[in-house]
Amino acid sequence: MSGGKGGTTTSKVEIPEYLEDASKRNLEKADQISRLGYVPYYGPDVASFNPTQESAFQNTNDMAGAFGMNVPTSSTARMPEAQTFAGGIQGYSSAPMFEESLATLEANRPGQYNAMTEMFIDPQTGLMPGVDPNSVMREGEFGVDQMLADLDANIAKAEVETREERTRRRNREKFKKRHNDFHNNRKSGQSNAYTTNGISDMHGSGFTPGSVIGGPNSSISFQNPLKGLLGR
Repeated sequence: MSGGKGGTTTSKVEIPEYLEDASKRNLEKADQISRLGYVPYYGPDVASFNPTQESAFQNTNDMAGAFGMNVPTSSTARMPEAQTFAGGIQGYSSAPMFEESLATLEANRPGQYNAMTEMFIDPQTGLMPGVDPNSVMREGEFGVDQMLADLDANIAKAEVETREERTRRRNREKFKKRHNDFHNNRKSGQSNAYTTNGISDMHGSGFTPGSVIGGPNSSISFQNPLKGLLGR
């Protein structure tokens, strides 16, 4: 808004409908993703020593022992046993320590543990805590798959309802304009906007209670379709 001797002007910024709809879908998707919770990594974090390296360590120990030095009996003493991953890769994963820390937290602070985990889906069923798996899971599907399918269906339904609402809004504006035209004509003595002929003309142009208000079971009668409409 700006002012001065020349008067004032007001500008209004409106978000386009297509952008508003896309933003709503993005927020719904973000809310869905936020329910996944932390996804731990179960792969190798650190590679283990290969046989050549272990032999080199052992040879060094053997030479030191030959000169009477104190050396361990094994070059990999106190090292954890390496795990085998896909492709025969040998390494160490921090996943066991992560699982152990969760179990310790649950045992020592169960209330806090439950408060944290209940914000996210169950990692086994894919459902939010308290949801009966038998009520939502289909044969051969995980609960999270069903949840995603239901969410997509709701989004598609919302998009259809949004398009229908836009159509009804446009029809309401056209209806109001037609009513105002009839009303002005009535004041000038040209026609009566509330006669059956006048309303029939609007109905014949495609304006029905269902197309304007939003449903075939609208309580607005054909003889008085303006009741309750013009205030919307």
